[in-house]
Amino acid sequence: MDAYNFFLNKDGHLRSGWRLAIFAVAFLICVQVTQIALFLGLSAVLRRSHNELINGYWSRLPIQRSLHKRFKSALIVTAVGVS
Repeated sequence: MDAYNFFLNKDGHLRSGWRLAIFAVAFLICVQVTQIALFLGLSAVLRRSHNELINGYWSRLPIQRSLHKRFKSALIVTAVGVS
């Protein structure tokens, strides 16, 4: 593979590995932003301090496990190429 086609294939499109890497990074950023927003919303609704939520069991909500499962399934679907 020549250096000029390391990022792009012969049709001028990004190679699948780079598309997967961009998707994975963007998805992880979105999950972290969503988790922070949910955490701040939960602390506002429950009127508890951030430290109290972090040290307690409130931070271990089912949504965290659900997002983790969705990330794994989305990663597998993207890697396999199923649409």
